[in-house]
Amino acid sequence: MERYQVLLEPEQKRRIQRIARQQYRSVASVLRQALDIGLDALEGQANLWERRMEILSKARQRVKTLPLLDMDLVQAARQEREAEVEQLWQSS
Repeated sequence: MERYQVLLEPEQKRRIQRIARQQYRSVASVLRQALDIGLDALEGQANLWERRMEILSKARQRVKTLPLLDMDLVQAARQEREAEVEQLWQSS
């Protein structure tokens, strides 16, 4: 992969962030998928739907390899915050 910097319209940014939140994905992943779909459309590929399914299948395979978190992130954040507050109280 290569890194690119792109300027987005505010509405594009909101839509991408909303999709990423809804699908529990990174913004970068949503952008890559949207770019693939858009490039296919611009190239006028006859097999556009087949290509979209291929992209979706690859994305699903990547998701399957991600580790699952077996913890309560909110509770972990609260405990970390409490420990930081306690440490501040003890140091002052």
